[in-house]
Amino acid sequence: MSLSAEETRDITAALVRMELIADGETVPLTPLTGGILSLIVRADTANCSICIKRAPPQLKVPVEWKVPVHRTVSRECRAVVEETSGRNGAGGRT
Repeated sequence: MSLSAEETRDITAALVRMELIADGETVPLTPLTGGILSLIVRADTANCSICIKRAPPQLKVPVEWKVPVHRTVSRECRAVVEETSGRNGAGGRT
């Protein structure tokens, strides 16, 4: 299993937005197996390894079954990222 160019670009852009990597920085992204409800990827940054769970626009099932992708990032997830990256969350997005 490998990531598409679009998935790689989107995940890298999300890591930049969350200030986990610098703009223009590339990190190894390893797709992990499991579940039909999300794309799960391991990102190995210079500081740590991060597990990224991304909602796909369509589930991995034989029939067309589209889902809303706005549920991808939750407040709880963002809090964990801020805590583990050393950010205190002050002025952060919710």
